[in-house]
Amino acid sequence: MEKKTAKKSKAKKAMIALVIVALAVVLAFVFAYAFGACGWKYNAKLYDYEQIWVSEEFLENNTTPQIINDQRRYGEVFKDFSIKIDFEKEMLLVNIVTTIYFDRDYNISRIQKKGTSLKISYRMESKMACDASMPGKRCLVVKMKKLEIISVEFIEQKMWF
Repeated sequence: MEKKTAKKSKAKKAMIALVIVALAVVLAFVFAYAFGACGWKYNAKLYDYEQIWVSEEFLENNTTPQIINDQRRYGEVFKDFSIKIDFEKEMLLVNIVTTIYFDRDYNISRIQKKGTSLKISYRMESKMACDASMPGKRCLVVKMKKLEIISVEFIEQKMWF
C-alpha cells in the first residue's frame, strides 16, 4: 500500500513541476513579446494628442509619416514641443491619423526594423463606451533612439473588444 502511495506522490510532484515549468515558459514568452516587440530595446515612447504642438501647415499638408532627426526639420514641424530631445542620440517619428475617438490613448504594440526601414504597429485602447465624435486629425509622435532609417511605416492594429 505504501508503494502505491509513494508512486502517486512522486507522480503528483512531477505533474506540479511540469505545470510550473510550463507556466514559466509561457510567462517568458509574454514578457519577451511585451518588452522586446513593443519598443523597449529602441527606448521608444509614444506621445499622442500632439496636434497642439504641431504647426497648422504641417497638420493640414502631411499624410505620410515623417522622420525628424535634426533641429532644422524639427523647427519646420513643431511650433512647440515640451519634451526635451537630443538629436545626437534621439529622433522623432510623426504620423497624422484620422480618428473619431479622441478620448482614447494609443500604445505601441510592436517595432520592427528591417534594413533602413522601420515599422511601428500601434493600437488604440479599447473601451466599452459611446465616445465617438466627428472625424478629426490626431498627431502621434514617437520619441526613440536614433537609428539609420530612411522610411517609417505606422500600422494601426484593430481594437480588441
